[in-house]
Amino acid sequence: MQPAARLAFPPADAAAGRSTIDGMTTRPIGQRPAMAAYGTDSPDWEALPWGWAAERLVPNKNYWVVTVSANGAPHALPVWGV
Repeated sequence: MQPAARLAFPPADAAAGRSTIDGMTTRPIGQRPAMAAYGTDSPDWEALPWGWAAERLVPNKNYWVVTVSANGAPHALPVWGV
């Protein structure tokens, strides 16, 4: 069994000031969430462009994954994004 290949960090694209998102063949498509209390049921509502998210996600390595169990108990876990 061969050892896993090591990835360079930061990725070459990030070092060159480019987002790795730029290399995607398709962009994620924002959809209207089912959260009427937050105003998403308004005809004026628009999903933010993917570039807005990429500007915030790409330069960071720490993210919080937050979920809620069936009984309503919250759970938060810090993870590193690669």
